[in-house]
Amino acid sequence: TNLNGLTVEQINLSLIQRLKEQAGIHEDIIAQVLNTVAETIEQDGDLEIYTSGTTNIFKYPELSDSKKASELISAFEEKDALYELISDVENTGDETGTGIQVYIGDESPVATMKDCSVVTASYELGEGMRGTIGIIGPKRMDYKKVMSNLKHLKKELDRIMLKEDE
Repeated sequence: TNLNGLTVEQINLSLIQRLKEQAGIHEDIIAQVLNTVAETIEQDGDLEIYTSGTTNIFKYPELSDSKKASELISAFEEKDALYELISDVENTGDETGTGIQVYIGDESPVATMKDCSVVTASYELGEGMRGTIGIIGPKRMDYKKVMSNLKHLKKELDRIMLKEDE
Protein backbone atom coordinates (compact mmCIF):
# COMPACT_ATOMS: atom_id res chain seq x y z
CA THR A 1 0.00 0.00 0.00
CA ASN A 2 2.80 2.41 0.86
CA LEU A 3 4.53 1.86 -2.49
CA ASN A 4 1.34 2.01 -4.57
CA GLY A 5 1.46 4.84 -7.11
CA LEU A 6 5.13 5.66 -6.55
CA THR A 7 7.56 5.69 -9.44
CA VAL A 8 10.81 3.74 -9.26
CA GLU A 9 12.65 7.04 -8.80
CA GLN A 10 10.54 7.81 -5.70
CA ILE A 11 11.34 4.48 -4.02
CA ASN A 12 14.71 4.73 -2.30
CA LEU A 13 16.59 2.68 0.27
CA SER A 14 15.56 4.86 3.21
CA LEU A 15 11.86 4.40 2.33
CA ILE A 16 12.39 0.65 2.06
CA GLN A 17 14.19 0.57 5.43
CA ARG A 18 11.42 2.61 7.08
CA LEU A 19 8.77 0.23 5.72
CA LYS A 20 10.73 -2.77 7.05
CA GLU A 21 10.81 -1.18 10.49
CA GLN A 22 7.04 -0.61 10.42
CA ALA A 23 6.19 -4.17 9.33
CA GLY A 24 5.48 -5.46 12.84
CA ILE A 25 4.43 -9.13 12.99
CA HIS A 26 4.73 -9.44 9.20
CA GLU A 27 8.39 -8.42 9.29
CA ASP A 28 9.76 -11.58 7.59
CA ILE A 29 7.49 -11.54 4.54
CA ILE A 30 7.65 -7.75 4.15
CA ALA A 31 11.46 -7.85 4.32
CA GLN A 32 11.56 -10.45 1.53
CA VAL A 33 9.24 -8.38 -0.69
CA LEU A 34 11.10 -5.14 -0.03
CA ASN A 35 14.51 -6.76 -0.61
CA THR A 36 13.25 -7.94 -3.99
CA VAL A 37 12.02 -4.42 -4.78
CA ALA A 38 15.43 -3.00 -3.78
CA GLU A 39 17.26 -5.56 -5.95
CA THR A 40 15.02 -4.77 -8.90
CA ILE A 41 15.65 -1.06 -8.52
CA GLU A 42 19.43 -1.65 -8.40
CA GLN A 43 19.30 -3.79 -11.54
CA ASP A 44 17.50 -1.04 -13.46
CA GLY A 45 20.85 0.62 -14.07
CA ASP A 46 20.62 2.72 -10.91
CA LEU A 47 24.20 1.76 -10.14
CA GLU A 48 26.89 3.76 -11.87
CA ILE A 49 30.43 2.42 -11.87
CA TYR A 50 33.48 4.50 -12.76
CA THR A 51 36.99 3.16 -13.08
CA SER A 52 40.36 4.75 -13.55
CA GLY A 53 43.97 3.68 -13.42
CA THR A 54 43.34 0.17 -14.71
CA THR A 55 46.58 0.11 -16.67
CA ASN A 56 48.49 0.51 -13.40
CA ILE A 57 48.12 -3.26 -12.86
CA PHE A 58 50.92 -3.74 -15.38
CA LYS A 59 53.30 -2.20 -12.84
CA TYR A 60 53.03 -5.31 -10.66
CA PRO A 61 54.78 -8.46 -11.93
CA GLU A 62 52.24 -10.80 -10.34
CA LEU A 63 49.41 -9.07 -12.22
CA SER A 64 51.13 -8.21 -15.48
CA ASP A 65 50.94 -11.74 -16.90
CA SER A 66 48.98 -11.23 -20.14
CA LYS A 67 46.19 -13.67 -19.23
CA LYS A 68 45.67 -12.27 -15.71
CA ALA A 69 45.88 -8.66 -16.89
CA SER A 70 43.46 -9.36 -19.73
CA GLU A 71 40.91 -10.92 -17.33
CA LEU A 72 41.18 -7.98 -14.94
CA ILE A 73 40.83 -5.37 -17.65
CA SER A 74 37.80 -7.23 -19.04
CA ALA A 75 36.23 -7.19 -15.58
CA PHE A 76 36.75 -3.42 -15.38
CA GLU A 77 35.33 -2.82 -18.85
CA GLU A 78 32.29 -5.08 -18.58
CA LYS A 79 31.38 -3.76 -15.12
CA ASP A 80 29.47 -6.98 -14.27
CA ALA A 81 32.25 -8.19 -12.00
CA LEU A 82 32.48 -4.80 -10.31
CA TYR A 83 28.71 -4.79 -9.84
CA GLU A 84 29.06 -8.22 -8.19
CA LEU A 85 31.80 -6.87 -5.91
CA ILE A 86 29.83 -3.77 -4.91
CA SER A 87 26.70 -5.84 -4.31
CA ASP A 88 28.71 -8.12 -2.03
CA VAL A 89 30.05 -5.12 -0.11
CA GLU A 90 26.52 -3.74 0.35
CA ASN A 91 25.10 -7.11 1.40
CA THR A 92 27.83 -8.18 3.81
CA GLY A 93 28.80 -4.82 5.23
CA ASP A 94 31.92 -4.72 7.34
CA GLU A 95 32.54 -6.25 10.74
CA THR A 96 34.59 -3.34 12.02
CA GLY A 97 31.91 -0.66 11.63
CA THR A 98 34.35 1.57 9.72
CA GLY A 99 32.73 1.23 6.31
CA ILE A 100 35.96 -0.43 5.12
CA GLN A 101 35.89 -3.93 3.61
CA VAL A 102 39.03 -5.91 2.66
CA TYR A 103 39.16 -8.88 0.28
CA ILE A 104 42.44 -10.74 -0.13
CA GLY A 105 42.83 -13.17 -3.02
CA ASP A 106 40.21 -15.93 -2.99
CA GLU A 107 38.06 -13.96 -0.50
CA SER A 108 36.95 -11.75 -3.40
CA PRO A 109 33.50 -12.54 -4.79
CA VAL A 110 34.99 -11.96 -8.25
CA ALA A 111 36.87 -14.98 -9.61
CA THR A 112 39.09 -12.92 -11.94
CA MET A 113 40.38 -10.97 -8.93
CA LYS A 114 41.74 -13.98 -7.01
CA ASP A 115 45.31 -12.78 -7.51
CA CYS A 116 44.48 -9.30 -6.18
CA SER A 117 43.43 -7.56 -3.05
CA VAL A 118 40.46 -5.23 -2.98
CA VAL A 119 39.84 -2.60 -0.31
CA THR A 120 36.54 -0.72 -0.41
CA ALA A 121 35.01 2.10 1.60
CA SER A 122 31.31 2.96 1.62
CA TYR A 123 30.06 6.48 2.21
CA GLU A 124 26.67 8.13 2.63
CA LEU A 125 25.16 10.14 -0.23
CA GLY A 126 22.03 11.07 1.71
CA GLU A 127 18.40 10.00 1.22
CA GLY A 128 19.34 6.37 1.88
CA MET A 129 21.83 6.28 -0.99
CA ARG A 130 25.42 5.12 -0.62
CA GLY A 131 28.55 5.19 -2.68
CA THR A 132 31.51 2.83 -2.65
CA ILE A 133 35.09 3.57 -3.60
CA GLY A 134 37.66 0.83 -3.93
CA ILE A 135 41.30 0.15 -4.60
CA ILE A 136 42.37 -2.99 -6.42
CA GLY A 137 46.00 -4.02 -6.28
CA PRO A 138 48.42 -6.84 -5.59
CA LYS A 139 48.07 -9.00 -2.48
CA ARG A 140 51.29 -7.45 -1.20
CA MET A 141 49.86 -3.90 -1.14
CA ASP A 142 50.45 -1.66 1.88
CA TYR A 143 47.09 -2.34 3.59
CA LYS A 144 47.72 0.07 6.44
CA LYS A 145 48.37 2.95 4.04
CA VAL A 146 45.48 2.04 1.70
CA MET A 147 43.02 1.71 4.57
CA SER A 148 44.22 4.97 6.12
CA ASN A 149 43.77 6.80 2.80
CA LEU A 150 40.32 5.28 2.24
CA LYS A 151 39.21 6.15 5.80
CA HIS A 152 40.27 9.74 5.24
CA LEU A 153 38.55 9.87 1.84
CA LYS A 154 35.41 8.26 3.27
CA LYS A 155 35.24 10.87 6.07
CA GLU A 156 35.65 13.70 3.57
CA LEU A 157 33.01 12.28 1.22
CA ASP A 158 30.58 11.73 4.10
CA ARG A 159 31.21 15.30 5.28
CA ILE A 160 30.76 16.81 1.82
CA MET A 161 27.70 14.76 0.89
CA LEU A 162 25.90 15.14 4.21
CA LYS A 163 26.73 18.86 4.31
CA GLU A 164 25.05 19.33 0.89
CA ASP A 165 21.85 17.75 2.25
CA GLU A 166 21.53 20.40 4.97
